[in-house]
Amino acid sequence: MDKSSNNEQLYEPKTIVIYEEYERQLELSSDTKKFIQQYERTLLKLQEESIKPCINHDKSEQIAVCYNGLASVYSYQGNFKLSEEFYTKALDVYPEKCDLNAATIYHNLGWMYSQFEEEEKALEFCENALVIQKKCLGDILHPDIALSYDTLGLIYYTQDDDEEALVLQNIALNMRKELYKDNPHSSLAESYSNVGLTLISLYRHEEALESFRNAANVEAQAHGENQDVAFYMTNEAYVYLELKKNYEAAQLASKACRIFNKTNVRSSFRGMAHDNLADVLKKIDLKNSKQNMIKAYRLYLHYGEKELPQARLLSSKIQAIDETLALTFKNF
Repeated sequence: MDKSSNNEQLYEPKTIVIYEEYERQLELSSDTKKFIQQYERTLLKLQEESIKPCINHDKSEQIAVCYNGLASVYSYQGNFKLSEEFYTKALDVYPEKCDLNAATIYHNLGWMYSQFEEEEKALEFCENALVIQKKCLGDILHPDIALSYDTLGLIYYTQDDDEEALVLQNIALNMRKELYKDNPHSSLAESYSNVGLTLISLYRHEEALESFRNAANVEAQAHGENQDVAFYMTNEAYVYLELKKNYEAAQLASKACRIFNKTNVRSSFRGMAHDNLADVLKKIDLKNSKQNMIKAYRLYLHYGEKELPQARLLSSKIQAIDETLALTFKNF
């Protein structure tokens, strides 16, 4: 059944939440327009209610939730202008700006700017989020503060300042280890993975392997073998490739692909898994690599226009493998 059917349960948070929460829900959906329509309807209703003469009619925080939701969906769609507009409207609901909700919106704005390669603004807004959180929470060990450190680390990572990124990511990792020492948590797994990515950039491959392994183990303990476990395994596979351990890489990439195919993720993610496996197999088995490229190509096409560039790129790769295989057989 098409996931975009009327039975689809749309995401409707009651408070201001981070962009990543929306992203997880949107990745499971086939139609982001439904989310926009939902928020627009709710927003109109709230705005109408807020002007009714009654004792308690302050709907401002619920309106901010809708603005934040709309901004996050537009950010996911790549619509920079509308995303910025609605995040700013959400922020304007909190004029004092010393509020954890305001801090979350600052974080979302910062993350949005980083996605659109506006690194200076990204740092400014994420640093503002951290300042507000520390002012509101003091010395309390809190997940929001860990998130801010982790996000700042990722922004420095995208700026190729790997040393600073690693410092901030390790602060976030150590905070999350303390926060979740008794219960495995996806945030801890994500911290291990982000540290792993930075370690690759620093050519510390053995340490990166350990980080990705920890990420996969923590996520599997928290939620079983899901798409995030598969992502972490894929990263581990690429580290093995860097270390010239091709068979270990192929084993991990194959397992990641099997997990993706078992989970309820969109076809483009399954396509990416076969695409990654094909890349790994090019080193050891060209025929199998080609088969996985064809699977990836079909899955990308199935997802639609958004993945057409990936499909076109794969078409060129398949043609190149055909030429290599033809040359190989000719030489026998």
